Amino acid sequence: DPRAVPPTVIVQCLKCIAYLAPAAQIPLTPLEDPTHYDCPKTTERNFAGHWPLATSKMLLDVTSHKVKDDLKVGALSLKKVHNVFIAAGENDLAVPLDAIKYFHESVQPMNKHFMPVPKAGHDLMCNESSSRLVNKALYDWISTCLN
Repeated sequence: DPRAVPPTVIVQCLKCIAYLAPAAQIPLTPLEDPTHYDCPKTTERNFAGHWPLATSKMLLDVTSHKVKDDLKVGALSLKKVHNVFIAAGENDLAVPLDAIKYFHESVQPMNKHFMPVPKAGHDLMCNESSSRLVNKALYDWISTCLN
């Protein structure tokens, strides 16, 4: 989603800083807050805080260029994959539904299923109600694929 990306001049400056200080964590990078998906709640194994610049740069490069380019040239066709199930939250602000739909329409596995999840966000598998919907749909779909 272009709205989530800072202006080009900022991105270029951040890329330069990432080269010099890849582990720097500044407020211009995404903020990871695992408190709603930590399991168990007392764990400290999940990263918390602003992402390091190198991580942010890598994810921005992959999502902004690599995946789109690979889909266009067929390098990410998934033609040799048998089954692909994709669930996406309709209210996901991190990965917009349109981007997931585009990916689903572009890949060509032997069998695929797309499930938009109403009222769910990027944390759809951390929310009990949406997680149950997805798990049930996935179980049913796998059962269909096996028959």
